[in-house]
Amino acid sequence: MTAHDTHGLLAPYALDALDDLERRRFEHHLAECASCAEELRGLRETTAMLGLAASSRPPAALRTRVMDEIARTRQLPPGTGARRRWTLPGLPLLLTAAAAMIAVIVFAGYAALQSPAPGPTPPSDPRVSAVLSAADARSVDVEAAGGTGTIVFSRSLNKAVITMSGLPEVPAGRDYELWLIGPRKPRSAGLMREETQVISSVDDATHVGVTIEPEGGSPTPSSAPLFTLALPG
Repeated sequence: MTAHDTHGLLAPYALDALDDLERRRFEHHLAECASCAEELRGLRETTAMLGLAASSRPPAALRTRVMDEIARTRQLPPGTGARRRWTLPGLPLLLTAAAAMIAVIVFAGYAALQSPAPGPTPPSDPRVSAVLSAADARSVDVEAAGGTGTIVFSRSLNKAVITMSGLPEVPAGRDYELWLIGPRKPRSAGLMREETQVISSVDDATHVGVTIEPEGGSPTPSSAPLFTLALPG
């Protein structure tokens, strides 16, 4: 085996793809070749990074780009010798392409981590967490008065959580007020000055209504509700 052939065993050795005889020959060469030792360290770092990158889902567009590159890349003809020989004449180019792919995957993963995840942000209020995690919690999405939101109700806790966004700002000196509506007269469920509000003591109420009241709220609704939301069963 010539020195050129021995150098060609570098990549398959890094990937543990040599038979016993080839491995022993290359390890003997490796002990005397500083160049191969240096390249081997780089190859092992690259394969480790590739293994780490493969553990997460790459961007959907990456596969298309890779397949396009494969279609444009000339393939080497099969060897004619009876004995398999490992030669990688384009090793520097291969390492560069692999590094570029890793950079794309790492960047996409970093961007995904920096972007807010879809769906509601985990609540910090333990009262909200208790309702959302209740075994009998039921939810329904709503669209009302130009806003959107979700109402979650737990019969066992006798509580509900309402989250609304996009509601128009109330005039100065006024507040949104929540009302529990059912067989009895409407009962105030508190002001809605934040996007998320916990409603306690739901009892026999079947709906939640929203009105605009003087700042600080009213003991009874001063007008018909802007909208009502049915509590999920």
